[in-house]
Amino acid sequence: MNDYKWKEIQVGMQESFTVEITEEMQETFTKLSGDVNPLHLSNKFAKQRGFQIMKI
Repeated sequence: MNDYKWKEIQVGMQESFTVEITEEMQETFTKLSGDVNPLHLSNKFAKQRGFQIMKI
């Protein structure tokens, strides 16, 4: 990611980044948020309900 100063930012500029979510990160998020929805935690469950699993 770039480090822009406020005066360098212009309308129309874009920035992006990619992050690989590890199993440990997912487990930590689950603990912190309390989100135990199986749709968010189980690929098998999500597939059974018609969701596609993204593979990078």
